[in-house]
Amino acid sequence: MKTYPHKSIVEVAQSRGSAAKTKSGAWKFLLAHSPRPIVGKLINPRYGANAPHEVMRYCRPGNGFGAGDPRLMSPRDAWKRYNWLVRIDRNADHILTERGYDPNDPNTPGRQRIVAARQAEWSKILDTVGMRIGDVVYRHNQDEHRSYSTYSKGWHRAHGPAVTISSRRVERLEFDASSASAYKVSRSIPVDAFRGNYMYHAIAQDLDLAKIKYPKHLRRIQLNEYVMVEPVRTIAGVEIYRRTFALQLVDYCVVAGDDTYHAATITEAIAGLRAKREAQIAHDNEALDMQFALSLGFCRTGVESFCEDYNLDCSSTYTRAEIAARIAAGNGRREKYSAELKKAGF
Repeated sequence: MKTYPHKSIVEVAQSRGSAAKTKSGAWKFLLAHSPRPIVGKLINPRYGANAPHEVMRYCRPGNGFGAGDPRLMSPRDAWKRYNWLVRIDRNADHILTERGYDPNDPNTPGRQRIVAARQAEWSKILDTVGMRIGDVVYRHNQDEHRSYSTYSKGWHRAHGPAVTISSRRVERLEFDASSASAYKVSRSIPVDAFRGNYMYHAIAQDLDLAKIKYPKHLRRIQLNEYVMVEPVRTIAGVEIYRRTFALQLVDYCVVAGDDTYHAATITEAIAGLRAKREAQIAHDNEALDMQFALSLGFCRTGVESFCEDYNLDCSSTYTRAEIAARIAAGNGRREKYSAELKKAGF
């Protein structure tokens, strides 16, 4: 069977010597010059099959002309041949591509070029989709059902369809050179919801990973029980750790005193820790006075009572750190102002 990838039916007819410039003219020429030509005169379509006019004009006449000529075709056969040719013209490129051949290279299979193109596409997927573990990728997916009959017509006019989400899952993708998408879904791991560290737990279930236990001072660095923590080095009292999951780098964490910061690189982690400390210093040095307390919605009588209990001057200005130190010293009255202190950030 000969196919003509990337050629329209008009181009095919012109390559065979036709001067047709329309699909109708091209079909007339091809059907008339096919290995089994369809000839005859025009008949009324209601007496034949439900076929296009370019087919009906070249089918067996109804007045006996040419009767017995084996070259002539009935309307039904002409209809079948028409659809057969259209199907070839529409699907040839797709079939060739699915089977690993290059439609742009009619002389050689070109399978290596197809595989190379799909490997390049898979490389993009590895770097951009979900979480990569070795040569596979994990992504989240779900099924959505939209319905306009769940609530009243007025509700759906105002809000659109009601969306029902089901089958939340994490899918494992693997490279597949025979697939047009360059991958196949090799496994689906169901999850209850896409929140927290659902991806880590799903991958750990798929790979059968064991939980890793660390001392208490390292848990604030680990953050997830399946993540491994490795010390990198210490610079000027700042400790640097590497976090890995299933032998894949997750990020880095820098620790200085009670402060930690996670980032993709060591440089970003150190810069983030510095910014975090500067923000904390600015927060501790924030000036608080009576006007600040009133701006939070506290009444003057309550503020004066707080100042009396903690020996503060209502007309003076204090830093947040100074007030926090007075509160931390303790006088048994913190519970009295628990809601107000929480609102003020203490």
